[in-house]
Amino acid sequence: MNKNSPYNNHEIDLIEILRFIWADKLKIIFITVIFFLVGIGYNYKTPNLFSNTLIIKPSIDNDFLKFIYFSREINYLHQSNQNIQLNELILQRFLNELTDYKELVLVLKNYKNIKESVSKLNEKEKNQELFKYSKLLVVNYPDAKSDYYSINFKWNNPNEARDILQKTINLTLNNIEKSFYEEIETIINLQKRKKKNDDLERLIYLTEQTLIAKELDLPDNQVDNFNLSQSNVSFSINANDVGYYLRGYRAIDKEIDLIRNRKYEKFSKIEKRINHLKEIKINWIDHNVYLMETKSLKKSQPVLIISVLLGLIFGIFYTLISNALSSKIVSKKSTK
Repeated sequence: MNKNSPYNNHEIDLIEILRFIWADKLKIIFITVIFFLVGIGYNYKTPNLFSNTLIIKPSIDNDFLKFIYFSREINYLHQSNQNIQLNELILQRFLNELTDYKELVLVLKNYKNIKESVSKLNEKEKNQELFKYSKLLVVNYPDAKSDYYSINFKWNNPNEARDILQKTINLTLNNIEKSFYEEIETIINLQKRKKKNDDLERLIYLTEQTLIAKELDLPDNQVDNFNLSQSNVSFSINANDVGYYLRGYRAIDKEIDLIRNRKYEKFSKIEKRINHLKEIKINWIDHNVYLMETKSLKKSQPVLIISVLLGLIFGIFYTLISNALSSKIVSKKSTK
C-alpha cells in the first residue's frame, strides 16, 4: 500500500498537492485556454449596446431672438408663465413632445432594419413592438452632477443611433414649430376678430347717434356750445359724458365711413412677418449630434476574467481528481 499518497491520509499535504498541480501545469493551462476561448466566443456573440448621450440647451440663436421679439409684440408670452424665458419654455415643450415617443416610433417604423423585423406583424402588434424601443430613450434633467439637459439613447450601433436621434429630433422640432405658429395665428385671428366685433358694435352705436343728430338737425359739433352753456354750473361735464350725437352727423358719418373701409393693415403686416419667420431656419434648441458621447455598455473584461478563473479552477480540480484516481489504482495493484 502506497503510504506516500496524500489522498490516503486524512491530513492534506499542501506541498504534495502543489507538486501535482505543477506537474500537470500544461493540462491546467490547456483547460484554461479552452475556457478563455469559450469566453471570447460568448463575448463575441453577445450583442454590444452603446449608451449615446446628447446634451440639449436652450437656444440663443440670433434668428430665435427675432421670434422672441415678435412674440412679445403680439403679447404671446401672456399665454405662459412670465417667469419662464421663451427659449426655456420651448425646450420644455420639446422634451415633453420627445418623451411621448411618437416621433421616435415613426422614425423606427421607417428604419430599414426595424421595418423588416416587424413587417409580418399586424398594425397593433407592430405598434406594441415599436413602443418597446421607447425604453431605450431617456431624458436626463439637470441635477447635482450636470447643469444641462441630455438625451440618452441606447443602441447597438453609434452611427445608427446618431441618425435615429437626428431624425427624431428634427421631426419633434417640426411639430413644435408647427404648433407654435398655429398658436400664434390663432392669437392673431382672435385679436383680429375682436377688433372687427368691436368695430361692428361701434358702427351700431354710431348709426344710432347719427340718426339722432339728423333728427335734431345737428350737422356740426355742438359739444363745445353745450359745455359753454353749462358754465354757470358748479361741476364740470366731460365731453365723453354727453350724447355723442352732439358731435354732429357729418363727423359721425365720416367716422362710420372710415370704419367700414378699414383694411386692418396692422394684421396684414403681422401675417407677413409670420410668413417671413416661417422661411427662416430657426434653431429652436441648441444641440449638435456630432458632439454625441458614446460609451459601450458591453462588459468584456469581467467575462474574460471569469472565464480564466473558471478554467484555472476546473483545470486544478481535474488535475487533483485525475491524480487521486491514478493513486488509487496504483494502490490497489500494489496490494495484490
